[in-house]
Amino acid sequence: MTHRLMTPSEVTGAWAIIPTPAKDNASDWRATNTVDLDETARVVNGLVEAGINGILSMGTLGEAATMTHGEKLDFIKALVDAAAGRVPILSAQPVSIPAIP
Repeated sequence: MTHRLMTPSEVTGAWAIIPTPAKDNASDWRATNTVDLDETARVVNGLVEAGINGILSMGTLGEAATMTHGEKLDFIKALVDAAAGRVPILSAQPVSIPAIP
């Protein structure tokens, strides 16, 4: 996969800011693997099919501060895989404190 920076002129049209879909057990601080990756793919596909021009995630709603590093990577991979190059994905990778064992 090739990575490149977008230029400001490429950021056009309508972009969606999506929350991280959580599984039912996500409210338990001891839970792991709390990101609903199937729902992530469903949402991305729906947005792309509706004509969205790009997707933003993990930068505005605060949930990333409570996700493990692995959950963040899995979520970003699910976003990119579902978009399949059809639209750009911009995702923050906020620093968070380590998960409580």
